[in-house]
Amino acid sequence: MTDPNLPVSAHHTRNASTSSSSSVPAPTSLLVLAYTPTDTSFLHEATDDRAIQARKPAERPELRIISRAGEELSTDALSVTGFQSWGCNDYVLTEFDQDGTGKTTGYLVLSPKDVIVVRPRDRKDHVAWLVERKRYEEALEQIEIMESEGTETIDATEIGQRYIEHLVSEGKDTFPLRSELP
Repeated sequence: MTDPNLPVSAHHTRNASTSSSSSVPAPTSLLVLAYTPTDTSFLHEATDDRAIQARKPAERPELRIISRAGEELSTDALSVTGFQSWGCNDYVLTEFDQDGTGKTTGYLVLSPKDVIVVRPRDRKDHVAWLVERKRYEEALEQIEIMESEGTETIDATEIGQRYIEHLVSEGKDTFPLRSELP
């Protein structure tokens, strides 16, 4: 199963009316489940080579965020079990309301073998992403910003400890250069 914290930001409007009196705002961007079909041309139809005639493996499906102007804002390839064997009609993108409020809180991508939970990215996700890539200083800066704004808080102690361990493991030559960290 794929990581349920796939960082994707999306705005979605349910049952938007086309009349001018609609109180539902138009979406600022669209979340699209993209599937690239395999080459099905018949250029080598008359060949006796079974490898050429065999069905080509499918590409990995992607989630894309597209602006209203048609600009691609974000793309994430999905880790789907057996994606090489699935076709376009084997995937479904649907919204869900986890809180029971009637408001979309996330999306599900369904395939024959997986269910992938997609939710809007928040600052905690961004800090986790920075820590995962060993960008500790940036992660600590983000935590300071979050604390100053009074929004969600994350305990910086564990991240600071990881950062110190990382600096020590890099060697004694680099540690003194970074000893002036806040």
